[in-house]
Amino acid sequence: YVDMIEDVWVTVTKALHTGERVHIVAYDAQERSRISTLLQEEGVDMSQVDFLLAETDQFWARDCGPMYAIDSEGKPAILDWGYNGYGRMDKLGPDVPEDLRWEMPEFVREEYLENYVKDDFLAKTIAEATCVEHVNLNGFILEGGAIESDGCGTIITTESCILNENRNPGATRKQAEIYFKKYLGATNVIWLVLFKILSAEPLPRGMILLRVIPGQTKHSDT
Repeated sequence: YVDMIEDVWVTVTKALHTGERVHIVAYDAQERSRISTLLQEEGVDMSQVDFLLAETDQFWARDCGPMYAIDSEGKPAILDWGYNGYGRMDKLGPDVPEDLRWEMPEFVREEYLENYVKDDFLAKTIAEATCVEHVNLNGFILEGGAIESDGCGTIITTESCILNENRNPGATRKQAEIYFKKYLGATNVIWLVLFKILSAEPLPRGMILLRVIPGQTKHSDT
């Protein structure tokens, strides 16, 4: 699977490095060397690339990696939410109808069911390596891809992910919103319901493309 998308990572790095620094997590020194060679062959200015060596299980840093926030004094902090491999993926909870269950390809599912412990340490590892304040929120499971924000207080998320028994058993909207308000500065939380698009795979994490207008997103209970 990685071989299928590695060229995309190189393309993204090429697009970014001329205007900003690119930060890459490599599994070990050997992998760092291999990645460096790939980037150099594509003309990437390596002085614009930072590497951090950290063992991981997968590569979805958006979901298991650090979530950055700014405190009241304007200082950055890393929010380290709990991560359990997408709720072990094989357990979507009894409330999800059979025809809406999200079926992952077997070769992906086998890798995720047990292997996520290293990923769960990624946020803390990055915080320590970069000397950014680390906020331990491991008691609440939250993947980075499970929420969307307009940057002005509105959070969009789904019950089928956040409140699922395979992530935060017994949790309620009110309890989840306490976390969103305290650590993400949320003033407005919009909860989406599980759905399908054109009979395609169901989207338990609300994996949809959102373009939220800052400060203009209205509250909704659905």
